[in-house]
Amino acid sequence: MTRYALNTDRGELIATWDTGHGPVFTPVTTSQALTRIQDTDPTLIGLHVTDLASALTLLSTRLWRLYTQPASAAPTTEVNTEGWRREQSRKAFATVVPTLTSPHLPDDPYSGSPVITTSLDPVEEAAHRAGRALYYLGDQTVTDAVAADVRAELDAVERAERGDLTGRAAQAVKLSRAGFSPVQVAAAHDILTADPLRPAGLHHLDPASAAVAAAHWLWAAARVTADTTESDSTDILVDANQIEALPYESPTQVLIDMEDGESPAAMVVTELISDAMDIAEGHTRIADELIDRLGDEPEDPEDLIDGFRRLTPLDPRRPAPDLLEDLLAGIHGCWLVYEDNADFRDPDIAEDEPDEKLAMVRDTRRKTFVLALTDFAVTERHRIGL
Repeated sequence: MTRYALNTDRGELIATWDTGHGPVFTPVTTSQALTRIQDTDPTLIGLHVTDLASALTLLSTRLWRLYTQPASAAPTTEVNTEGWRREQSRKAFATVVPTLTSPHLPDDPYSGSPVITTSLDPVEEAAHRAGRALYYLGDQTVTDAVAADVRAELDAVERAERGDLTGRAAQAVKLSRAGFSPVQVAAAHDILTADPLRPAGLHHLDPASAAVAAAHWLWAAARVTADTTESDSTDILVDANQIEALPYESPTQVLIDMEDGESPAAMVVTELISDAMDIAEGHTRIADELIDRLGDEPEDPEDLIDGFRRLTPLDPRRPAPDLLEDLLAGIHGCWLVYEDNADFRDPDIAEDEPDEKLAMVRDTRRKTFVLALTDFAVTERHRIGL
């Protein structure tokens, strides 16, 4: 989301957001505009400008929430359900900018208890709050500048919904979404095709969509490794953890769900992310499953930390980026097992050979693994809609 703040050194209202490789900021108002207001009433700068920054930050939070938790991710959109409320809030995008210039105001601001009409829609109400702060500042130049910036924010959310994460929409790469973009899945697939063991550029994509592609490639890597080692593909990452410590729980769960239920990667990934997002907000749709699991002693001591049990294998504060990182680690884990169990070792190469020669052998194994993995993943790309 975009955060707004008052730059007290320059006397500007600024907007700042993260891009996945560092934050950026842009001035919203000019220093001359706020100086003019301060000359009229010095108290306005310290009061209403910071109120405006707070209201605009709240507005951005609520706009981006409809990107991360769209109506399509809700179980139903029937009237008065959560899905229906999300639909209404998304429709309210069209009213945001007009509301900035005509907000709900106190019916009698000079009475002891003025009454303000409150909108039931969270997006509309955030726009009214920002509009009231603009009204109290009383400067048309500032109002026009803020309206232009809010239009840019709305455009960023709408472009992110379409899978375009350029410009201001790049802040979506830091968010977890209960859904995915086919455009972003295709982009992630192309990056993994170029080098599945060292994919460069995935952090520029929507992490949930990139995780869909990564889950597909993990499944392919596990299949290739299982065929070579004659083992169960769902046990590969547990074995890999014995070679090198890695986060194997969530990628193993993905493999189990894809193998047992033949569920597509998109369904498995979005359900894992959605469950973690629900838990972060204090509720869950899988209560019965959790109760059954929590009733048993944990198989892994890591599941019991200081008396607490994990409710999700993901970090609920950032489930999509966390899952993407785990899945990529899982692909690396498949390579570790493949390399460790390779049956095509050169009989003329001994373990005490020079490092350069051993490195050449390992590089050959890596190329063989990547070639087999890429051929399998690309051949089966229809599983992720490509």
